[in-house]
Amino acid sequence: MLLVAVCALMPQLDSQNYLGYPQSSLQCMSSMTKPDMKLICPLNRNTWCVKETSTLRQDLCGFTQYFGDMFVVSQCEYKKCAAECTPGTYSFYYKGVRNTRTVYCCNDQNYCNSGLHTYSKSIALTVFCILSIFVSFFIL
Repeated sequence: MLLVAVCALMPQLDSQNYLGYPQSSLQCMSSMTKPDMKLICPLNRNTWCVKETSTLRQDLCGFTQYFGDMFVVSQCEYKKCAAECTPGTYSFYYKGVRNTRTVYCCNDQNYCNSGLHTYSKSIALTVFCILSIFVSFFIL
């Protein structure tokens, strides 16, 4: 019976973010998290996954006012979690050279995290609850 009560409360727990945290939190890539660069966003920065790219050369990436930038494939980038994010492109100067920085924002509403990855635990719990209830009727 306790299992039935837990399964009945499951949708209510997901409707309130703080009760489902950290299971329901955004899972972003982070430039400052080593070694795998994966991060469960802190509750106060659980709104946006942010990726910032710049036109800095590889030898300057991470050594400017944008500490934490990393050169990945062919661009200088920085990834993080954020409470607020404004997408766009702006210019900045470093050692007299004009560079551009582009900010990309995403959250679960625009699919920055894989649907299977984000919701697999919820689906598994639902299937487990249904199977448990089904089996309990045959045992009793």
